Amino acid sequence: MTDGRTAAGLNNRGDTRTARYDWAVRNIEQAAVAERLRQTFDLFEAGLSMTRARLRRESPDADEQEIERQLRAWLAQRPGAEYGDAPGRPRQLNTESA
Repeated sequence: MTDGRTAAGLNNRGDTRTARYDWAVRNIEQAAVAERLRQTFDLFEAGLSMTRARLRRESPDADEQEIERQLRAWLAQRPGAEYGDAPGRPRQLNTESA
């Protein structure tokens, strides 16, 4: 063959078409995972914004520092998820820092 390929589909470096295909599929899958992760973070940020808005409605006189303190406390002790969202040992969170 004149293009540097053999009949088996190997090029001069020994790569196969299948290897290039697998590489392309991995890159596409990684891009899809990255996009889903970006969407997850976007949804988390949207949830934080909605919770801040709710806290502002419930405490109209609170300043931004108080709202952020309430938000951190809510994240640490959400009703129904007091021990987190995943299995494992519960641990004490410090809600005063961050």
